[in-house]
Amino acid sequence: MSKPSAISHQPSTVFNDYARYYDLLYQDKDYQAEADYVAGLMKRFHLEARSILKLGSGTGIHASLLAKKRICCSRCGAQRGHARPVFGPA
Repeated sequence: MSKPSAISHQPSTVFNDYARYYDLLYQDKDYQAEADYVAGLMKRFHLEARSILKLGSGTGIHASLLAKKRICCSRCGAQRGHARPVFGPA
């Protein structure tokens, strides 16, 4: 009897495939309300803060909305494996 072959995907391939469907899966998510909430918390608890580290950054919609509020986002996601700035204040 032969052993079943293991599915071997490179991590970058898996996450690229997932990214294709990410926005479709979360199309009803209120990104603007969530970005407003985060910006409000920053203003309330740390007025001087101008950057955040975003874990599991998805396709960057939150980061884009926060950048419009002059908040720089650095992301850390499995597809990258390390933190890196994606948007900055204008």
